[in-house]
Amino acid sequence: MNQQRCSSILIIEDDEAIRTSLSDVLTSEGYKINEASNGKAAFEVLEGSSNPSLLLLDLMMPAMNGYEFSASIKKMPKYSSHPIIIMSASRDGEQYAKQEGYPFLKKPLDVEDLLNLVAKFCDKN
Repeated sequence: MNQQRCSSILIIEDDEAIRTSLSDVLTSEGYKINEASNGKAAFEVLEGSSNPSLLLLDLMMPAMNGYEFSASIKKMPKYSSHPIIIMSASRDGEQYAKQEGYPFLKKPLDVEDLLNLVAKFCDKN
């Protein structure tokens, strides 16, 4: 994993409380954050001016879930190189992440694990 400067991190999570908590934690650590409540909204953020360096992706969401989002983004050359960290409480989440080659964080998230994993991808300076 190459550590790079993160222009921003996109949190794709349908639970507003979790999304806000993640945003608060990462912002306090110096990261710039964008948020989306599902995969469809995430593509809108990606198509906008934001070009995040890292995506934190929940799997179980309405409109477009994390499975659909990750399958779609892999087919899009413009976005397919974006690193993704899967976050899920579902039983098959870790298996899916491993199968797809994504790092995995089990919900409820451990803040230290989150920050350590994000730091592997991002130099916040």
